[in-house]
Amino acid sequence: MNGARGKILVVRGGAIGDFILTLPVLAALRRHFPQAHVEVLGYPHIAQLAVAGGLANDVHSIEARRGSGLLRARRAAR
Repeated sequence: MNGARGKILVVRGGAIGDFILTLPVLAALRRHFPQAHVEVLGYPHIAQLAVAGGLANDVHSIEARRGSGLLRARRAAR
């Protein structure tokens, strides 16, 4: 990304404990790529913690109809 503002999509399902284990990864991404737009594909009520903590910019629902959340997130990341 070399100074350019890129996009990063982190895909994380699972319960709250699984998501908490992902927070250090999100923090490292934010630290190494401060200008990147970081998005999380996961359960919104859990993944919103990353947005609240300043570790992600946006959340996409993994609960969407038959995978459409993944497709929508992929299109948004382009």
